[in-house]
Amino acid sequence: MSDLYNVYYRSPIGLIEIVARREGISFLGFVEKESPVSSEVPPCLTECLKQIDEYFMGKRREFSISMLLDGTSFQKKVWNELLKIPFGVTASYMEIARSSGNERAVRAVGNANGSN
Repeated sequence: MSDLYNVYYRSPIGLIEIVARREGISFLGFVEKESPVSSEVPPCLTECLKQIDEYFMGKRREFSISMLLDGTSFQKKVWNELLKIPFGVTASYMEIARSSGNERAVRAVGNANGSN
């Protein structure tokens, strides 16, 4: 039995695949088509589906799901800075680089953001 589980959410803007381990969400992204889904759904996936549904119904602006961040220490630092950006607010790569402690790392921030 695999330790990865997946489900899909049909959002108003496209099909979203959510992949998780028992400990938390490891991937969430738009996909073109569905693959076979897991017969077992751990609680973190059920909670993620609920929160995404609430978001698209306009009832949620912040998420409180367990995420498994798999990357370098720099990538994790950038991703944690991204989590601090409030709903409806934007931040440039330069601003994120500064808040990450290295304003010269603008391109690296862009790369980390593309890998989140």
